[in-house]
Amino acid sequence: MEVGTTATTRSYLVRDREVVATLTDFTPVIREMELHFLTLGVQYDPFVFQLLTDGITALALHLSSRPLDEHTAWTVSIQNPWPVNLFFAGSSRFESVVARAFLENVRERDRNVFVSQTRREFGKEQTSYIDVDGVDLFDMVEKFYEQSEQKRARFFQRKPSSAMLQALPACDFDWLESVDRDEVLALPDSPRVEPLAERHYRFHCGCSVEVIAKHLVGASHGNPDSIFEGEDEVEVTCERCGAPFRITREDYRRARGD
Repeated sequence: MEVGTTATTRSYLVRDREVVATLTDFTPVIREMELHFLTLGVQYDPFVFQLLTDGITALALHLSSRPLDEHTAWTVSIQNPWPVNLFFAGSSRFESVVARAFLENVRERDRNVFVSQTRREFGKEQTSYIDVDGVDLFDMVEKFYEQSEQKRARFFQRKPSSAMLQALPACDFDWLESVDRDEVLALPDSPRVEPLAERHYRFHCGCSVEVIAKHLVGASHGNPDSIFEGEDEVEVTCERCGAPFRITREDYRRARGD
C-alpha cells in the first residue's frame, strides 16, 4: 500500500490544570483512508465510514501520548443498528495508522465490545477487553481509559479539529469535567500551556507480498499444500487494510527460507 499524506498531532501540558491536551486536524489521513477504500472498490455506508473516521482519529490522539515504541490495535464489535467489526492499528515509531470494517460473518454478541492489544518492542502483548454501549467511538475510548488505563480522558470535536484531554495525577478534575470544546480547541494559543511533543501519522499498513507470504508460512506451519491446494498461486486479502495480494509458491518458498 502506498504511503499517503501525513497529519500532525501536537501535545501540550496545561500547567495550571495538570492535564495533557493533544490536538489534530486529521483530515489528510481520513482522505487517504477514503481513497484507499475507493481504490479497492470498497464504499462503506456513511455510518460505518464515520465510525472508522472517529476511531482512527481517537487512536492517533491516544498514540501521541504513549511511548514511541508502542504498537496498538483496537477491535470494536458493534451489534446495532447492524453487526459490524471495526479494526484499528497504529504505531508512532512507524508514523502509521490503519483501519478497516468487517460487515460479513460478524459474531453476534449480547453487548458491544472494545478490545485493545498493546505491544512494546521489548515487552509482552497486553490485552484489555471491556463491554461498551452505543456507537460513539470517542465515548468507548473514554471508557477504555477509565476501566483499563485507570485515567480520565475526554474527547472534543469541531470539524476539522479534534482534541483529547488526559488527566495527570494532580489534575483539576472540576475543570476537566466542565471545560467546553471551544476552550479546549483554543488551548494552543493560551500562555498557560507548554508544548510537549509533535508526532506525525499517515494511513499506511506496511503490507507487502513478503509480509503476507511470511504470515501464510506461519499460519500453515510450513505446509504449502494446506494453502495452495494444488494451485500455483493463491489470492489473499490483508487482514489489516483489505489490500489484495496474489502469493505464488515461489513467494511462499522464499518466505520459508528455502
